[in-house]
Amino acid sequence: MSNTSGAAPGTPGDTVRTELDRVREDILAFFPAVLGLFDDEGAPTRRRVLAESRDRLASEQFFVVVCGEFRRGKSSLLNALVRRRRLFPVDVDVTTAVVATLRWGPAERAVVWPLADPQRPGERPEPFEVPLGEVSGYVTEQGNPRNAKGVERIEMEAPFGPLESGLVLVDTPGVGSINPAHTAATRAFLPRADAVLFVGSAVEPLGTVELDFLRHALANCPVIVTAITMVDKVVDAAPVVARARERVAGLGEVPPDDLVVVGVSALRHWDAVEDEDPDLAAESGFPELEKALWGGLADTCGSAALHIALDRLDEALDEYAAPLVNEAAALQSGEALLAVETEIQETQEALTALRAGGSRWRRDLQDDLEQSARPVRKRLGAAIDAARDAFRRGCESEEALKDPESLVRRATLALVEAAERAHRDLESAVTEVAERYSRTAAVPLTAQVAGSSLTVPKTSAAELTADEQGGTRGWWRARMAWAGGEAGGGMGLLAGAAIGSVVPVIGTAVGAIIGGVLGHIAGWFGGRQQARAEEEDRRGRQLVARLRERVLPMLESGRRQVDQDFGGQLRDCSRALARALEDQLNAQADVLAESVRRLQETRRGTARERAERLPVVRRRLAEVDGVRRRSRALRERVVGLGAGPRPGSG
Repeated sequence: MSNTSGAAPGTPGDTVRTELDRVREDILAFFPAVLGLFDDEGAPTRRRVLAESRDRLASEQFFVVVCGEFRRGKSSLLNALVRRRRLFPVDVDVTTAVVATLRWGPAERAVVWPLADPQRPGERPEPFEVPLGEVSGYVTEQGNPRNAKGVERIEMEAPFGPLESGLVLVDTPGVGSINPAHTAATRAFLPRADAVLFVGSAVEPLGTVELDFLRHALANCPVIVTAITMVDKVVDAAPVVARARERVAGLGEVPPDDLVVVGVSALRHWDAVEDEDPDLAAESGFPELEKALWGGLADTCGSAALHIALDRLDEALDEYAAPLVNEAAALQSGEALLAVETEIQETQEALTALRAGGSRWRRDLQDDLEQSARPVRKRLGAAIDAARDAFRRGCESEEALKDPESLVRRATLALVEAAERAHRDLESAVTEVAERYSRTAAVPLTAQVAGSSLTVPKTSAAELTADEQGGTRGWWRARMAWAGGEAGGGMGLLAGAAIGSVVPVIGTAVGAIIGGVLGHIAGWFGGRQQARAEEEDRRGRQLVARLRERVLPMLESGRRQVDQDFGGQLRDCSRALARALEDQLNAQADVLAESVRRLQETRRGTARERAERLPVVRRRLAEVDGVRRRSRALRERVVGLGAGPRPGSG
């Protein structure tokens, strides 16, 4: 990668190519070597699955959710990280509840995604592009008062080298502000986060709201990095960082030394860049934070995807080797040939029956998936109804006159909690169904011949579920581009993928509430805060009427939209699983057909021809073993990602 930061060499702006980048490039280069084993006309299903797996790895992205309480220096931190002083707005009094993402792109651009109208479910306004320098006009109350422009999210791209590894920075409105939709929008993204960068301040000890959010984040996200900003404003930053480390560790019973907690100063960072001063750069803390983010964090997030890609490659090697193993066993004697033929024929018959019953098992799969998802869907609907009913009752109580904002706050958080629970429950339900059908569709591809001198490799067909080794927790999270409330948006439904690839159902379905309804509530609510002093004498019944008039229709419309999207995307998920199962059956059929062809040639050959053929087959198996060793070496490198002392732990 090139240095795209504009900083002088030797400063924190230098882009360092991470081990993740190197391993991923080597795995991508390994795909042609495995594909080259297959004939151009052979194993068409496996060739397609490998091509799709390679494309998915090449475009893989990992979401790093950046969050913190208001006035903690989050925007200044982000600007310093990406070497753009004004990219993320600073020195603003109020922000909107708009989520902004920043990913790598060959050129600078920003795309604005408008809010959907809760009164017109199913209709999505077209996104439009704006210059990167005008983003603040959409994410701040100053530039977009009361979210009058109706913005849901903004997706930014820039040729910033460290993001080329696949990291996507997700700038959230934050937690603990007076606008409840800020916290709701931030928490709503957590189920899809691969990592969290939490921003605290050296001049403000971590408060109750921040610690509560961190406790929740630790329970929902595998990787947390904490940055303590403004260390230049305290005499000695070390005790401040140490106290923050202890408080965060106490939340999840995590040893303090296992946490990444870094003290940083954006002011010192910019001075170091301008003066090309490496000592001041070290004092800023940014080299340490960047090492945690661009190195360790990228490696941690990306290792799961690398394991999945290697799983697909190993499955292809198993399928390629299986006919050779069967042929080698059959070449040893006439009895072995008969035994192998018998086993392969029985397996073929079982597989033929499975494929012939495709229409039946497709219906069964859809029925089982819908049955497993039915209680999740019911609980989600009931939770949304409960939030709506509680809000309606609250509007009729004395509390509405005293503290109307609390009604909105409770309603928004109830929706987010319902979405988080539904996401977890649906993921578990779909995983169970997929694993069951994958086991049912798996058949043995190599014959077990008594007395054979060959070592028969373990053969695994293309499975739906991820290999647990290597810590694939991040992969089990919904793999999708930020799609908000758009039905079906960003779903990577690719055959041979892990379950996480086909379970963004709940994320996009509930987006109709989180991304749309709460966006409208946030705009109204933010305006209420600014106008509160002016309308203090007119709050009373008039305010309650406005609450009922504005918010209740949004909740009711959002409830219908969620149910509609849920059903549609559940069908999409069923089709994706069915396609993956068909790929599994077709790949196995290709392997068995090749085995049958080889066995027929063996039977036609003479004893001398069989004797001459056996060393050739064994040499080809030895070549496969050499390719397997290369795969094992790549996997060892993936396992080693992130090894050694963790940044910020000293």
